[in-house]
Amino acid sequence: MKRLLGFTCLALVLVSCPDNGTDVRIHNSTNATVRVREVAVSSGADIVTTLPAGEERLSLWRYNTGDRITVRGESLTGAVLFCHAYSYQDLQQQKGTVNIVDGTNDCPSK
Repeated sequence: MKRLLGFTCLALVLVSCPDNGTDVRIHNSTNATVRVREVAVSSGADIVTTLPAGEERLSLWRYNTGDRITVRGESLTGAVLFCHAYSYQDLQQQKGTVNIVDGTNDCPSK
């Protein structure tokens, strides 16, 4: 009986676990070191890292319905090399990978 109760409790815990987020692989496909800025609408804080040419890093994104997360890639002098906003569906279509390439900038100007 204790074993059955234990399995039932474990099942309830697993079913009620919140979404832990979406794994994202950010790859710098440029020939230069890039300052990567991940901007989420609802987080209130940007994640900023430096990524050498050809390198990648893992990130964890949490989406709310309708959210878009913007990835900006800037040169070390501040020039925007890459900027794109990703919906959850966009990210799934790209198999969870963001490729930073020089010249892709579809974000509105500041």
